[in-house]
Amino acid sequence: MRLPVGLLLILICTVSCGKRGALIYPEMAAPTAPAEVTALQSGSEVKISLLLPQKDLAGRPLRELAGFKLFKQVTDATKEGACKACSSEALLAKTVFFDHPGTAVQRYDNRFILLDSQVHSGIDYVYYVQSFLQDGTNGVASLPVTVSVVPVLAPPALKAVPEPTEVRLELAAPSPAPGTFVGFSIYRAIKGQPFPYRPLTKEPVVSRVFSDFGLQRQLMYTYVAKTVVRLPNGALAESAASDTVEVQLSED
Repeated sequence: MRLPVGLLLILICTVSCGKRGALIYPEMAAPTAPAEVTALQSGSEVKISLLLPQKDLAGRPLRELAGFKLFKQVTDATKEGACKACSSEALLAKTVFFDHPGTAVQRYDNRFILLDSQVHSGIDYVYYVQSFLQDGTNGVASLPVTVSVVPVLAPPALKAVPEPTEVRLELAAPSPAPGTFVGFSIYRAIKGQPFPYRPLTKEPVVSRVFSDFGLQRQLMYTYVAKTVVRLPNGALAESAASDTVEVQLSED
């Protein structure tokens, strides 16, 4: 008995085609937006931090993420009616590739921190970030973040006291103007190596004395500190860095 052509095609597809997944459009392969994008003034620079996406718009893990682009918009804070969130007015400030991130960029697992030194007091800067794939596909842009740059805040005083099992740091800061004192950002490096962009503690150190444990006796360490201030507009800012101090654990 000969089967009708339509039924024959159905039987062939049932045997050979198998079950297919949902159709994914090519544009759904684009990365989602970077998360936790922040920007704050640090001395005479702006520090931008971001967490890169892990999935595409279809919810699948990203496998070919190549880097990200930082966009920047400059707004004169003294002008009324200036747009502070018009990404169409922003210009590409930096392109960062994972295999060679370049200068003023540091990576901590999936988090990147970079510094923008091309800023001036009295100017508002709007930043947003967009990741891209190896084939050039651009992802979704992050929400914009704004920094209002003020004159560089005065640095704290820093003193290091070596102990057998810890280094005790003693800090003192002048009264912040403008703003209110929040705490201290403390940065540590091995002598001869650059300082990290991420401080030792997740939150600013409120105490005027900080003990740093878990150090190696044979190494010489360097420290700097910055005062963290809450500005009148509610934003946080770091002061200029203190003088660098060098210290090594003392003998028992």
